[in-house]
Amino acid sequence: MVVNNDIQKKQLIKSVAKDLFFRFGFTKTSMDDIARQSGLAKPTLYYYYTNKQEIFSAVVIDEANRFMDKVEESLPADLPADQKITLFFQLIYKGLKKYASEMSKVPDLMYDSSPHGKPIVEAINKSFAEKLRPLLMAGKQQGLFDFKERILRHRNSLN
Repeated sequence: MVVNNDIQKKQLIKSVAKDLFFRFGFTKTSMDDIARQSGLAKPTLYYYYTNKQEIFSAVVIDEANRFMDKVEESLPADLPADQKITLFFQLIYKGLKKYASEMSKVPDLMYDSSPHGKPIVEAINKSFAEKLRPLLMAGKQQGLFDFKERILRHRNSLN
């Protein structure tokens, strides 16, 4: 099926690019490098991604989503919403602390450019809101929180 093949190729491109970005940095990694390492023709990369920045953004967003999924999976289903939210923030804090420690060991060349832009931050915020919203709604249903749902919708629309 073509769709599965497209998904596999995009995953391959992101995986190879992630490795190259961490090894050589964003600026020193070229589309040629990504094509060569992935075994794909350069036009194939451009078929899936318009430029290197788009690949980088996809890699960062995937990593953020993986992190948020891991936090969500760690929340016991039987906890009351207020305890889940507390644990949610504890796990995020612990994960970000670990990530900051790991990033301090990454060579400076990883920071040679600042491609983190507003779209990446917005995507990460959206992922965060999507994980937190069900916890807040469960707390409201359990009578633990009292807030107007439209406030949450409004804040989500800002992200």
